[in-house]
Amino acid sequence: QQTQSGVDTTNGIDTGVSDQIASDVLSSGSYTTNQVVIYTAKNLNIQPNSDKTTVTNYINIMFQNSQQMAERDKQNGNEIDIINNAILNQDQKEITKLDPIIASYQTLLSNMLKVPVPAEVTTLHLEFVNSVSNVLSDLQAIRGTFIDPVKSLAAINTYKQNYIDMSLAIQKLQTYAQMKLKSFGK
Repeated sequence: QQTQSGVDTTNGIDTGVSDQIASDVLSSGSYTTNQVVIYTAKNLNIQPNSDKTTVTNYINIMFQNSQQMAERDKQNGNEIDIINNAILNQDQKEITKLDPIIASYQTLLSNMLKVPVPAEVTTLHLEFVNSVSNVLSDLQAIRGTFIDPVKSLAAINTYKQNYIDMSLAIQKLQTYAQMKLKSFGK
């Protein structure tokens, strides 16, 4: 392969072979796909009823966890800014700022698996848990940007949609909570 000045820049490497290797790596779903844990209802702490006490307890725990995440976000910074700064500046130290954010998502996920879930909200809660799991998996892969940039790039591509899905799941749970609290007269 020659540049515009006619200089061979391949150093004798067959670019057809290297292009094929790159294509094979990128087309390998097992390589570029994050290993996300998918949870089912069996993983949740489902309560057999949805009475006022169970639902109110659930709403209170969800509210406490959302406050904790908001506080952690203030302390740890915005993950998008961290990722952008690390990549733009090629700064491996910057990407380590994701560590406390990843830890907070791990804590949130653990808490969401333990919370007593009213039976009537199982589907919505499961949607939220799996969206948190997806975002967590993406962030863990992105954390490896300077170790495995190809896998990280694949995670960056799915992160935005997974984050949107998590936000939508949160909105659905907030709507559920508002409707239930109205029905309880609060």
